[in-house]
Amino acid sequence: MKPQQLESRVSGRIRELRHLRGLSQTELANKIGCQKPHVSDLERGVKSPGIATIAKLAEALEVEPEELFSESLQIA
Repeated sequence: MKPQQLESRVSGRIRELRHLRGLSQTELANKIGCQKPHVSDLERGVKSPGIATIAKLAEALEVEPEELFSESLQIA
C-alpha cells in the first residue's frame, strides 16, 4: 500500500469513528488535547497523526489503535 493510500484510509477512519461515536470535531479535539482545526486537518488528510496522537485518538474513539488503519470497522 502506498503512503498516500494509508493516509487517506486513516483520515477516513478518524472521521467515520468520530461520527459513529456522535462526537463533533471540537469534542474530539478536547478529548485528545488539541484544537478543532487540527482534527479537521487530520480528517482531511492535510496532516498525518504521529504515534502519540494515534494512541490518543484510539482511546478517545474507544477502539484499538489498529482500528484506525483497518479497512473494515469492527465496532463493539
